[in-house]
Amino acid sequence: MIASIDVGFGWTKVVTDDGGSLKFPSWIGYGGSAGIPYGTKRYLVGENVQDELCPICIPDVNDLLKYFPLFIKHAESILGGFQKIVTGLHISDKKHLGDLRKTVEGLGIDCDILSGGLGVFSDVQKRLPAYAEEVLIIDVGFNSVEYIIADKTEGTWRLLRGNSIQGLGVKNAIEVFRASFPDEISKAKSFSLSRLIKVFENGFISIENKKVDLTSAKKNALESYEEVFRTRMECELGDIIYYLLVFTGGGANVLTPDIFKRKKSAVVIEEPEFSKARGYLRYCIEGKAE
Repeated sequence: MIASIDVGFGWTKVVTDDGGSLKFPSWIGYGGSAGIPYGTKRYLVGENVQDELCPICIPDVNDLLKYFPLFIKHAESILGGFQKIVTGLHISDKKHLGDLRKTVEGLGIDCDILSGGLGVFSDVQKRLPAYAEEVLIIDVGFNSVEYIIADKTEGTWRLLRGNSIQGLGVKNAIEVFRASFPDEISKAKSFSLSRLIKVFENGFISIENKKVDLTSAKKNALESYEEVFRTRMECELGDIIYYLLVFTGGGANVLTPDIFKRKKSAVVIEEPEFSKARGYLRYCIEGKAE
């Protein structure tokens, strides 16, 4: 089985060449005797970490690489063994691609290692309308946002440039949400990020046998995040923001498609959170993006 794995700071997404798919939180905690063995310890991964009081934080690419094998092992425990893995990192972390290759090969698994931008572009390109000649792809992640600019010359698409903007991901909305909690649930402000994400997704919290509706707080947090996102991207991209716009990544599900107030709303592709993983797999099987 060939598995394409996109390990993000919020979620890990997996697709396989036999049609399988999997998504789980990129969370890690100590597992005692029940966890996945790695080094001298055992660890919990994914949803199993939700109620951990002291989950292990993964703040940057160095820790992501350190625990990368655990995400692979967890995926294999659900989908079965992988004969080959295709994966990658953010555009801004391309200098670490060699380290990622060593990490995966250290598990005895054959691998292809790609830039994250190439994965997203490979997936989006086949979904573009025939009339498209210039495209801006914005991949909205948990910690960061990546963008790719491409154009079509004589029928062939080419990547022009791309970049990562750290700290612009949907984590911002969750932190604004946390800060807005009323006094009656102030203790929830100290929740781990993994627990807080579930509260944010649900729009309510049950605490001390009482259910508190947080729909309004969630709405306000998303509106604040959209304003920060819009102004930052307009400063970064200028007139390019008026290209055909495609949103990918898990954060695409929370943004308003007409966020930039253009004549045409952005295109949000089907299951945008799986875009990078799908593109990795397509690139691996077909050899290259067209």
